[in-house]
Amino acid sequence: MHKNKTPEEIVQQQLLCYNSQDLVGFVSTYAEDVLIMEHPSGNVLVSGKKALTERYAKMFQENPNNHCVIKDRICYSNYVIDREEITGRDNRGAFEALAIYEVNDQVISKVWFLEAK
Repeated sequence: MHKNKTPEEIVQQQLLCYNSQDLVGFVSTYAEDVLIMEHPSGNVLVSGKKALTERYAKMFQENPNNHCVIKDRICYSNYVIDREEITGRDNRGAFEALAIYEVNDQVISKVWFLEAK
């Protein structure tokens, strides 16, 4: 549990864990029933913490140089919107994505990803 942190601090903590490939720390910033979806399709990429753990354990293992840099961040109420640049994926070059994080009860409960075309 992340006591008395702002939504921005929680999202920043998950980013730091993501970049250091700290799976336990990364997963700890998410709700048990987390949903990660594509926008605008609504396609669900991850449903629940178990699926989140499995997906990111595999991704971290397969992409040891994976790294995310925040290009822009907007904080609004319990939402954090990040324009991200991701590098170090073995199967592709650098790319940008927009992530909308919804934070409730000190954990990330929903994420929507919009990838640039």
